[in-house]
Amino acid sequence: MDLRDSRSRVPSAASIADSESTSCGRGIRLLDLMITTAAVEASIGFGIHLAVETLWYHVISFCEFMGHFAPEYSWWWMRLDLALFGTTNVAAQFLNDTADVGLRVLIPLTVAILLHRAVPPRPGWDRLAQQPGFRATAAASAAFLAIPAGRMYGSMEVPVWVIPGSVAASWLALAVRKRWAPESSWIDRAGRVVETAWLAIGIILILPR
Repeated sequence: MDLRDSRSRVPSAASIADSESTSCGRGIRLLDLMITTAAVEASIGFGIHLAVETLWYHVISFCEFMGHFAPEYSWWWMRLDLALFGTTNVAAQFLNDTADVGLRVLIPLTVAILLHRAVPPRPGWDRLAQQPGFRATAAASAAFLAIPAGRMYGSMEVPVWVIPGSVAASWLALAVRKRWAPESSWIDRAGRVVETAWLAIGIILILPR
């Protein structure tokens, strides 16, 4: 037996590291931190602080109406809503505000995760198509790009629940075809968390008001 042939078949440490980084993802890099920072800045630009403030004041007014505590101040139109319509209208506003906050956070995060996944090293496209985090992130990105496209080119109002619907459809397709192959990396796990949040937003959007 030729020892040189046997040595040539032994994988080197560099090849083992490359295969592990490709199969199990990669660590966090400076570019990932920059992408995440840009996503946070985009959420602020979308007015996340205003949406959270509106949601918080609805919670305060609801608690005041229920008698749990009396804050020092409250918006007068919320008091009027409570006086005229009771807690039913306030609950509907609370759901709308929650969905609004979620949309302003999830849209930049979805794009950020897609950019994280594009940074090398990464698996091949055939393996990425089987990862639930990437598959649902790509579907959600395509869906919320269809909303402004429908308004600009087709004069058609595309409902927001199309985004969580595309996430559910992509995961259902993976499960039915038995191609569900999650990756043990922070990128795919973050994608699954964000897309699960999209499903929660979808449930809020379709609840009766």
